Amino acid sequence: MNTIRIILNASCSAIFIMMAGMLVAPTIGAQDLNLPYGVTDRVAPETDAAGIRLGGFTAYPKLGMSTGYDDNILAQKNNERDDVRFNIDPSLAYESNWSQHQLSLGGFVSSALYTDHTSQDNLNWGVGGSGHLDVLRSSNIQASLGYEHLT
Repeated sequence: MNTIRIILNASCSAIFIMMAGMLVAPTIGAQDLNLPYGVTDRVAPETDAAGIRLGGFTAYPKLGMSTGYDDNILAQKNNERDDVRFNIDPSLAYESNWSQHQLSLGGFVSSALYTDHTSQDNLNWGVGGSGHLDVLRSSNIQASLGYEHLT
């Protein structure tokens, strides 16, 4: 009885390993193929931000503005208050254009201004940076640092 169970377990294990190998082998081979990208994977050059060249860096300024209506600005079951909100979101990013190494710096400000309940106005902001130092062809040192003040 034990001998039959061991043989069945060994047979099931062997079949499982063969099946797994058959599933993994095509996947490994597919990684070497240079398949064309799908339409959704392509980047349209006309939609890329042009940026402003500043020496060895490119600056990417951005300004977002929106408005909205909230029927419960305090998020309470009782004492609901509605108001119209205006959002102003400027940001600025700098990216290096160097052939080796990379440095990116940036910051943002995001303000929400209410028309009636100005006590609910808020201001969020943040700054940060990241970069990598190419040590060898196949290795680099990466670091990033950021700080945000959010409400």
